[in-house]
Amino acid sequence: MKKYFLVMLSTLMVLVFNSCNKEELQKELKPQEKQNGLCYMYTSTLNPACSWGEEQLSGQAKDVRGYISVGIHSPNQSDPMEISEALFNSFIEDRPTPTPYGYPSYIVGDKSCSNCHVPVSMDNIMSRTCNIAMAARDTIINKKMTVTVKTKNLTQLENVDYYMVVYVLEDNLVYPQNSETGIISNFVHDCVLRKTSSGNIYYGEKVFTGGAANKEFNKEFTIDVTGCNPNFTYALVVIYKKGNESTPKYLFENAFWTR
Repeated sequence: MKKYFLVMLSTLMVLVFNSCNKEELQKELKPQEKQNGLCYMYTSTLNPACSWGEEQLSGQAKDVRGYISVGIHSPNQSDPMEISEALFNSFIEDRPTPTPYGYPSYIVGDKSCSNCHVPVSMDNIMSRTCNIAMAARDTIINKKMTVTVKTKNLTQLENVDYYMVVYVLEDNLVYPQNSETGIISNFVHDCVLRKTSSGNIYYGEKVFTGGAANKEFNKEFTIDVTGCNPNFTYALVVIYKKGNESTPKYLFENAFWTR
C-alpha cells in the first residue's frame, strides 16, 4: 500500500511539475513591440556573385538588430541546398521574379531592390508603425521542431486575412560556392531556407481576419527537420496580410526569428 501511494504521489508531482513548467514557458513569451525587416535572397552556389551577396546579408543579419535574411536556393542548378521547384515557384510567382541568371536577387519586404539599396529598404520597413508584436521559441526533439508563437495587435488591424508561416533556417552549411576568383570549397552558408510549416505554399496558412487592438493570438507548429543540424537550426516566423494587388498578393507584415 505504501509503495502504491509513493508511486501515485510521484506521478502526481510529475504532472503538476509539467503543468507548471508549461505555464511558465507560456508566460515567457512576451511579444516584442518591434517592426523587423525581412530580405529574401534568391541565390545559387553556381553564380559567382552570390558569394559576396550571401556574405553581406549574413553579416548584416548578425550585426544589425532587426535585419532578418533568408537565403532561397534555386532548384535545378545542382545546388545541395536547393528547395523544391514547387516552393520556389510559389515564392517567385508572388514576389518579383528573378531572371534565370540574375542571382543574387533581393526582395526586401514586398519590393525588389539592388544590393546597395538593401540596408536602406530594410531601414524603411523598420521605421514604419509596428501593427503586430511577435514572439516565438523553438525546440527540436527527435528531429521534430516545435515552434510556439504569440502575437499581440498593437493597432486595430485591417479587416483582411492574415497568414502565418514558419521558415526553418539553418546556419553553418559548408558547401562549395562559385566566386569571381574561382570555387571556394569550404564556403559557409547561413540563413538558408530548409523547410516550411506549409509545404510548398510560401505564405503559410490563414490564421485570423483583422482584429482589435491588444488582441493576442497563440499558435504552435510542428515541423519535421530531418537532415538539419539542430545546433544550427532555428525558426523564422513571418506574418503576411492579403493585399489588393495582383503581385504580391500577400504583403509582408512582420517577422520574428529565434536565431
